[in-house]
Amino acid sequence: ILAAATMPMFGNYILEAKESAAKDNLRILRSAIEMYAAQHKDVPPGYKNGDTATIPEGTVAAAQLTKKTNILGQYDSPGSPGYDYGPYLSEIPRNPFNKQKTITASALTLFDNFTQAVGSGGWLYNTKTKNVYLNWNGTDKAGVKYLEY
Repeated sequence: ILAAATMPMFGNYILEAKESAAKDNLRILRSAIEMYAAQHKDVPPGYKNGDTATIPEGTVAAAQLTKKTNILGQYDSPGSPGYDYGPYLSEIPRNPFNKQKTITASALTLFDNFTQAVGSGGWLYNTKTKNVYLNWNGTDKAGVKYLEY
């Protein structure tokens, strides 16, 4: 009986911890994206060779945020000559709900107007607005969509 009474309480604490971790991870990711763009002539991570005419890629954004880069956004291991910027993160944080670290990037405004999560990645990233979102459906206890964090 005692276990049945306390389990819902622990479930709420676990959910609140995930929500708190998600908000903190979003803050960290957003800060790293802003710092990267500030040091790369306002070009956000995700573009190969800093070319915003190309389609942004989440894997490129992740590498640019976690490795050393040059002014064009080309990345290499720490210690490589000419790669003077970053890394901005030691690793991409996990989405606490689905445990994914991957980034889905797009230059479209689709991530600013979506109603449901996309695929299985951890994070949705709009290079045009430089904003990143939690890739998870549902709402928190205040009724706020996780996608709107």
